[in-house]
Amino acid sequence: MILWIDGCFGVGKSTVADAIAEMLPKEETQILSADIVFREELAKDRRIFLFGYPLQNNELFMKLFKERIESSDSSYKVVIVDMSLAESTVKEDPIQYFIAQGHDIIHIILYAAQDEIERRIKNDAKRDKQFALNWVSSQSSLLEHYKNDLHIETTNKSTVEIATEIVSLVLKGEI
Repeated sequence: MILWIDGCFGVGKSTVADAIAEMLPKEETQILSADIVFREELAKDRRIFLFGYPLQNNELFMKLFKERIESSDSSYKVVIVDMSLAESTVKEDPIQYFIAQGHDIIHIILYAAQDEIERRIKNDAKRDKQFALNWVSSQSSLLEHYKNDLHIETTNKSTVEIATEIVSLVLKGEI
C-alpha cells in the first residue's frame, strides 16, 4: 500500500510521515521523502536540477521517484510517500499513475489555517522561509484539485494526534 502524505509547505508532511512510520512495524514500512530522494539523486547527477523545480514538474525526477516507489511497494507492506503536489501545473498526476498501475494507494492531504502554516514556516530553522511562504497560497488549489481524497485539518492538533487518526483510518479500512 502506498500512503501518500500531501499538503503545502509547512503543513507537517514530513513530521506526520515520520510519526506514522513509528506506529507501524519497522520491517513492513518505508518512508520515501521527495526532498531526500531528490538530494540523493542530485548527489549522483547534478543535471537532474536542470529538469526543473518544483519537484513534481521535474520529469526526470518524477520518473526516478515513481521507480523508487514501485520498487518499495513490492518490498514493503506500507510505503509512506512524503511529497507535495500543490503546484497546479503538475504535468502527470502521480496519484492517477499509481491507480492505473494497480497499486493500492491512499492520498491524504494535510491542511491548516494559513496563519498557522506561516507560523510553522517562520519557526522552522531548516527551511528556506521566503520560498516556502510564497507557496502557502497553493493550499486551496490542492484541496480543490483533490476534493475527493482524504483531507485532514492539522491546526491545533499534535503530530501524534494526526498520525493516530491516519493509522486508525487505515487499519480500520475506512480509507
